[in-house]
Amino acid sequence: MMNNPPVKIFSFEQSSKPPRAERDSLLKAGVEWCSVVTTQEQWLQALIDALDKENDQTVVLVISDPERVSLSGEVAILADRFALLGTDVVFAASSTYLLEDQRLHYFYWKHYSRPHERYNYLDSTAFMGTAGDLKALLRQAMERYGEQCSYHDALSRYYADSASGCFQPEVNFIIDHDQVLIASTRLSAKPQAQKGWMYEMLYARNERDIYSQNHLISALTKSLNVSREGDTFRHLTGTNPLVVVQDAPSPVTPGKASFLLNMRAHLQTVRQLFLIGKANKWHFQKERIFRHLPNKSAVIHKATELLVGRLEAKKPVSFAHYNDGELTFIQDFLKGEQHEKWFGRKQQQYNPVLAERLYEAMRFQKEGYLVGVPCSLDHPKLRKQADEIVGDYVHKVQAMAIHHNLAFMPRLLEALKGREVYFFTNEYQDLSFFEAFGIEMVSERIFQVPFRNSYLEYDRFKDMRFPDEAVVVLTCGMLAKILTKVWYENHDSLSVLALGSSLDDHIQKKNISFELYPSDLPLTRNLHHSRSFLFGYKPTCKECFDFDD
Repeated sequence: MMNNPPVKIFSFEQSSKPPRAERDSLLKAGVEWCSVVTTQEQWLQALIDALDKENDQTVVLVISDPERVSLSGEVAILADRFALLGTDVVFAASSTYLLEDQRLHYFYWKHYSRPHERYNYLDSTAFMGTAGDLKALLRQAMERYGEQCSYHDALSRYYADSASGCFQPEVNFIIDHDQVLIASTRLSAKPQAQKGWMYEMLYARNERDIYSQNHLISALTKSLNVSREGDTFRHLTGTNPLVVVQDAPSPVTPGKASFLLNMRAHLQTVRQLFLIGKANKWHFQKERIFRHLPNKSAVIHKATELLVGRLEAKKPVSFAHYNDGELTFIQDFLKGEQHEKWFGRKQQQYNPVLAERLYEAMRFQKEGYLVGVPCSLDHPKLRKQADEIVGDYVHKVQAMAIHHNLAFMPRLLEALKGREVYFFTNEYQDLSFFEAFGIEMVSERIFQVPFRNSYLEYDRFKDMRFPDEAVVVLTCGMLAKILTKVWYENHDSLSVLALGSSLDDHIQKKNISFELYPSDLPLTRNLHHSRSFLFGYKPTCKECFDFDD
């Protein structure tokens, strides 16, 4: 026992009080229990102050809620077990943690901006590391999130932001989703084999079946005390965790009300699945993939790296994509057509003046001016037309470079922090998404244009001047394409991003009466937590997609 490194357990307490009997027993095992007196608002600084008094090599287990944690009788070997993990810090996995890290980008960035939804990847109830590494991690977390987040949210954001590449953490850390050292009482904390593209919708049922087979719970009880069932984790996970975090109890709606709620949820799910099937013309294929997964396609990767890389280096960059709508306008202009047809979900009416400006914007060339063109495999005719207009241009990239690689969004948002950002949007969009990620929102730098025929505002904005190294974000249809060209041409250090519909999932605030989205289903929004959404699946294309490990 004396060969083990020193171990201490830090426990949050609301007031100073003597250890309980079970804590006294820890002293006999050579593990010291230390109370950290704090409040929810001051926990970060209080914990750092307590760690400052320890030797940096002391192994510390932090418990924020002692009522939810049970410890094994073998707790004296905590330090030895921790050393086998080969990391600086280890966190308990959230009881709702199901997805592997490569799915993190989709799940996290789809839900992060919605305050009523939790972003649970880790459980801050229990985490462990050496005192020195814990101090470094906590100081960095406090610097980034301490003033705006609770202790759980700060650590969750720290993990997810670092895993998404927003910043480089000062220490190495992992989530114990294999439940080797710190376990959750729900099996969903341990990733299970995916059985098909619909599996995410069924994992709760699968978990219930596993519990039922092992006589751990019935259909009417919560899995609150799984850890007290003896060899549960040895049997089900093949591990022997020394620390087990209990699920927090939740209120249960009894009897008739519960039945009605469940029936309503069931009918809603059936209806939404029907709408998905109808919209996809009842064609489903296993190869359909989430567009928020990291895309390793060389064509897409080149475009996103060029865009974000220049932003991070504070070099001027511009991006606008030209798809079927813009190319149809240009083609009709070149043919001399005269008509007033509506395009783009009744967003834009054809106008030869607009078409000519789109043509000029697509032909314009300047260092860092990225022109997005259609995929040559999925849309060969449109691509041929685009190539004839753009020519052999070094900054010709995929039009869907952002739409099909939204996993890079964390880096883009991080690159916008601290910059003077201007927004041009329409009346159906909500920009609080950007504010939630720490991007400064100044009312004087936010401009709204009509959803329909926004190009009529061109003369109002074309001569605007922006400060050096400012960034302009446009989500206003075809107006964005023509303003991008004229502003980038007239400034030497300005970055202009026509992000458009790539951000619909995050900023569209309601369905539009003339059916930008059908009134019965907001197609680009998630249907449920972590569940499929219509525009999130795309047919596989060798040029656009590569999600193989």
